[in-house]
Amino acid sequence: MTVYRLKGIAAACLAGALFAPAAFAGHGRQTEYDFARVLDAQPIFAEVPVAEPRRVCWDEPVRYVDRGRRHRSGAGAVIGGLIGGAIGNQIGDGSGRAAATAAGLLIGASIGSEHERNRHRGYHRGHREYVRYEQVCDYREDYRTEREVVGYDVTYEYNGRVGYTRTELPPGQEIRVRVSVDPVGY
Repeated sequence: MTVYRLKGIAAACLAGALFAPAAFAGHGRQTEYDFARVLDAQPIFAEVPVAEPRRVCWDEPVRYVDRGRRHRSGAGAVIGGLIGGAIGNQIGDGSGRAAATAAGLLIGASIGSEHERNRHRGYHRGHREYVRYEQVCDYREDYRTEREVVGYDVTYEYNGRVGYTRTELPPGQEIRVRVSVDPVGY
């Protein structure tokens, strides 16, 4: 055998000797449960945040755009034609009067139509914007703190010994305890 192999075996034996008592320590232990008398239970308080949702509303400006075209009625062309025709009728006589009336009618209708188109030009080239205020609502959470019981500090007595523990729930008159008995080695 080589020296390295002997060192490895010696190390394994030493480790076994050191950890063997720990492996067998609980072998003779007995664990039982019993009840102890509660002497006192004091509540433990903590400040706990509590959310309170609330509705908040406000008026907010909302922009609207009217992109629709205005419908022209044609009244400008009709009125312009009538006025132009009446003026043309005053000029000339005979067959010249009929030509002047027709020319006046056409020129007046053209001028009246152009006038109506210019009057609504802003609606044709662009758009009209307007603002309306509308109510908008949202939910927000406000926080407040409440004092809340988060546990109990319990004092108990078992076989003449006083012990202390902490529980989440109120313990009542008795509390369950774990009793273990360990054999004494010689």
